Amino acid sequence: ARGEATALRTSLAALERSSEIFRNASAKFPSNAMLRRNHAVAESNAADILFAMKSEDGTLTVADKGIANAQITKALPAP
Repeated sequence: ARGEATALRTSLAALERSSEIFRNASAKFPSNAMLRRNHAVAESNAADILFAMKSEDGTLTVADKGIANAQITKALPAP
């Protein structure tokens, strides 16, 4: 259990960094659907990790951000 908790924390930290990178990139290039999608995927994966960690306080916030980004991505024109 201890090893699993460490792995989850490490994964969450990496996903939060990934999300930050894609959030900044998609803010700089708001019409780039690939960047917005990748940001949504990182947020969704972070929500999965938080759920696995039973951290319900953060799960909804992260999941809601991922859902919002996915909806924005769908609204953008295809490249």
